Amino acid sequence: MSDQFVHYDVYIRYLHVHVFITIVYGVNDVVGRRLLWGELGRLFLTVGDVLWMVGGDFNTVLDDSEVCGHSGDIRGAAEEF
Repeated sequence: MSDQFVHYDVYIRYLHVHVFITIVYGVNDVVGRRLLWGELGRLFLTVGDVLWMVGGDFNTVLDDSEVCGHSGDIRGAAEEF
């Protein structure tokens, strides 16, 4: 568990399969996002060969066209994403 994500171990009975689901709400600063990537990396080591779905709001973008009303260069933050 983290303050930036929740992690679930879900068993789908009718398929007889386990799935890990991680829902992210990333903080809005570079240092916090680096911590998030570290936490997700450590979590990855525990997942093994189980299906894992990660999604949510990482609070960063891959392209300037995804931003509205922001002044300044945001590309540095997106590179780590």
